[in-house]
Amino acid sequence: MRRFKILFTVLPIVIPEFSKSQITITKTDMPVLNDTVRVSAAASFSGINTQLTGANYVWDYTFLEPDSQRVIKFEAPVSTPYPFFALNAKYGVRNYSPDPFPFILFGGAPENVYDFYTISSANYRQTGYGITAMAASLPIFYNKPDIIYTFPLNYGKVDSSQSGFGYPMPGLGFYGIDKNRLNVADGWGKLKLPYGEFDAVRVKSTINQSDTIYLDTLGIGMLIPRPTRHEYKWMGKGSKIPLLQIDETDFGFGLVTINRVEYQDSMLSAMSAQIISTPTCPGAKKGTMEVISHGGKAPHVYSWNSGQTTTYLSGLEEGVYSVTVTDQYGDTITLIDSVEGKKQSVECLIIPSAFTPNDDGVNEVWNIPGLSEFSDCRVEIYNRWGSLLYSSTGYTKPWDGKYNGENSSTGTYYYTIKVQSNMYQGTVTIIR
Repeated sequence: MRRFKILFTVLPIVIPEFSKSQITITKTDMPVLNDTVRVSAAASFSGINTQLTGANYVWDYTFLEPDSQRVIKFEAPVSTPYPFFALNAKYGVRNYSPDPFPFILFGGAPENVYDFYTISSANYRQTGYGITAMAASLPIFYNKPDIIYTFPLNYGKVDSSQSGFGYPMPGLGFYGIDKNRLNVADGWGKLKLPYGEFDAVRVKSTINQSDTIYLDTLGIGMLIPRPTRHEYKWMGKGSKIPLLQIDETDFGFGLVTINRVEYQDSMLSAMSAQIISTPTCPGAKKGTMEVISHGGKAPHVYSWNSGQTTTYLSGLEEGVYSVTVTDQYGDTITLIDSVEGKKQSVECLIIPSAFTPNDDGVNEVWNIPGLSEFSDCRVEIYNRWGSLLYSSTGYTKPWDGKYNGENSSTGTYYYTIKVQSNMYQGTVTIIR
């Protein structure tokens, strides 16, 4: 999917002492057979300005975030579906986002596409590509190779190449391209990526291409000029492929879109998550839960069994809760945890001011939630004349409003409760 480039006004960052000398890229910095390189595709193109470059420059792309990853492997042509490229290529690379044109006109987009390259001390070049289309494996060889780099490559170097091919497709028609590539090494300095910092030289490639198509079914042919393309590639010593590559399409009239941003990266961490919970007082709704997630592809979506979709929940009673965390790749993790009741917590003591021992089965005793957990607590109850009616060490059997087996009358009584180093005093009313 194409996204429009958003330009920001950014002052050039030039730090003369940051890089002591510019680098030179040669054949030895390019890939060899069976090399693999991990790259990330950027999730957003916001904040990118490809016009910022120069000598001894600092390019800061640490803000890039990955949308997806893949591993580029440089395979022997004979191990690909197009072994005939062994005659003119050193290795093939799987292309997962090939240009569907013009094969879409002949019945379907190309599949299982490989780009083929070879290398010498003079240059690194693409010699062709293989596709599977219309149920056939098609080798497309360049008449003149597309020269990606010439060596030695360093700041200020300018070179160009003309490449192309013509490919007859019996019963369908003819397809050919003519391509001009202009390479300008327009910057050197320090490149900052999420993966690290690198000495780099930047190459801007301007590519102008026209396609020739003839359709047997219609008996017509046409010349189709393509929009100008720009490739910005930051090369480092031993980097094998660009440390960072940004591709643009220039449609003219000031309309420029960024089509791709890929950079070398470390493996994305797998998504992980944990729940942190706080207990509640027994019978109350004061517990909390918070889910903390890492890795995967942000942003994450949260779905609790209680219906909430936030990372933090409050006002929870004792019980079991679960949450499913889903990242933007669709990976999920389901966590289960409990809000526990606090044990032996004086802050949870709620002392009722009245109870109704009237044999209706409701509120028959002076129940003080949590007090029974303190085996050494001391509870004493007095009438208004100061006579002790009830005393207990521990409170496993709450007061039922009786004294010597007889019901105490309706009225107000006084209590003292000692729990650990805390003393509580007050009144409780019997209502009959």
